[in-house]
Amino acid sequence: MKEPSYFERMAFIIKIPAITDSINSNELSLTVGGVRAYNQENLYNKKTFEKFKFFVGFQNRVCCNLCVWSDGFVDAISLHRRIRVVILILFWIEI
Repeated sequence: MKEPSYFERMAFIIKIPAITDSINSNELSLTVGGVRAYNQENLYNKKTFEKFKFFVGFQNRVCCNLCVWSDGFVDAISLHRRIRVVILILFWIEI
């Protein structure tokens, strides 16, 4: 019997209600977000860069295999773990 495969995903999204646009008679807020898959990382060796798909736009879609569509900016980024922690701390202080 074949062992099932599990792929863990992580996503985050931040809505910015102060920036809006009307698209097809719908009022939409600017959205910033990102997705990542833990199966793309080697969790047991020394930590190096962590890979994310990052997006900014008013209309965004993400499917299960991490394909991202947006009417704005989409890019794959790599962050060192220490840099990511500093960014998260700075963002948390700003809130």
